[in-house]
Amino acid sequence: MINLKKIFSGKNLLLFAVIGLIALFIVQSDHYIKTTFDGITIWAVAVLPSLLPFFFLTALLTKTQNLSGLARRGEKISRFLYKSSGISLYIRLMSIISGYPVGAKLIYDLKKSNIINKAQAEKYCTFTSTSGPLFIVGAVGISMFYNKLFGIIMLISHIISSGLVGIIFRKMPDNGLIAPLFDDKKVDAVLYDCIYQSIISVLIVGGFVAVFYTFSQMVMDLKILLPIEKLFTPIFGDMTKGFVYGLIECTRGAKLISSVSTGKLACATCEAIISFGGMSVWCQSLAYLKKAGVRVWVFALSKVLHTIISFLICYFLLMLI
Repeated sequence: MINLKKIFSGKNLLLFAVIGLIALFIVQSDHYIKTTFDGITIWAVAVLPSLLPFFFLTALLTKTQNLSGLARRGEKISRFLYKSSGISLYIRLMSIISGYPVGAKLIYDLKKSNIINKAQAEKYCTFTSTSGPLFIVGAVGISMFYNKLFGIIMLISHIISSGLVGIIFRKMPDNGLIAPLFDDKKVDAVLYDCIYQSIISVLIVGGFVAVFYTFSQMVMDLKILLPIEKLFTPIFGDMTKGFVYGLIECTRGAKLISSVSTGKLACATCEAIISFGGMSVWCQSLAYLKKAGVRVWVFALSKVLHTIISFLICYFLLMLI
């Protein structure tokens, strides 16, 4: 007797899905090679220039004794806002400046170096997962909406909403900063380690962007998410496809939305999917956060809250202009 339950188990369904996507890629290789190239191009133009320098500089700070001074300077503000150590403010600032997934990468580096502990890593991830100004203002505001002011409003909404999420989670425990361990290496060895780690990390990010950019196109071609599109159509109308596929890869979602409308609701919707990040950003971030001991549901809940709050703030601010 055939055991249908075993055949259609989670692992087998995943296997069938992967085999199906491989077959689709082979059959329409020209189409999906171009899509992958588009994803790599977006990474090279919008992600690489901002991430690589910050990956290097943050790695350099982590491997020296400079973090203690930075943590002390931000202690009063971070205690007042988030009831957390001053080091959390440093992580947040670096994430705001450089974008996904710098916050997650820093949390992992600091946890690995015994500068923060597991409880701190889990708390800090709730308000240090943000996109950066180069992407929000440059790639989305100017290049997609042709409106720099929209981009600035999106960035402000993004930053404020992530800060509010941190305040929501402020009662999570923070046992205080663990004393940094000084790694007494020669300067050239430290520089080599930082460059090597930075290049590997930024290449991993590029891989995620390219793969999920292609994956979202495959899902779109196969109309797998058509039922979900119909569910959200009464809310988002013509922007539904962009919103739904933005949940997989936010860059593609933003492009689809802006191609349909460049109005205020479209801008606020793009802000929502940027704050959510999509599966691509989630996988990038969780690749680091899981190794730091962060539970998936904590990160997921913080991103959902960030999505909702950022949409509301952005739409309110847009209504004022």
